[in-house]
Amino acid sequence: MAVTVTTEFVGLKEANAALRRLPEFARDDAQQVMDATASAIARQATSSAPGREPTPRHGVHLKDAIAWKRRRFGAVVGVDPRAFHWKFFEYGTKFMPARPMFRPAADAQRTLHQREMENALERASNKMAASQAGFGFGAHAR
Repeated sequence: MAVTVTTEFVGLKEANAALRRLPEFARDDAQQVMDATASAIARQATSSAPGREPTPRHGVHLKDAIAWKRRRFGAVVGVDPRAFHWKFFEYGTKFMPARPMFRPAADAQRTLHQREMENALERASNKMAASQAGFGFGAHAR
């Protein structure tokens, strides 16, 4: 049985659906890639976030508010809701130009993420092929 790895997806919804259909061991590898990418994006966004500038009265410093979190299947980079002013820096206002931190961080990780995800899926494909051929990885010896 041939195993095909598809690396082109139409959109995020389709990509997530395809990743959820993977066998458990392949999902674990893909999850590790997503965790590493989210962590790298959060680190880079934090390093390029504005310094410890004054914040709203009940707010938090932007550098302290950026974090990533593992999801059931996937990972997300986010900002503490009390640091709502992140969007003013990311997109700018009519009084100040944009000083984006998230978009450049995500763009910088895009190629590496795609390459690492392709490698993880290729490893999964090889494990599946070996398993179906009876060479181990959970298959009973014949």
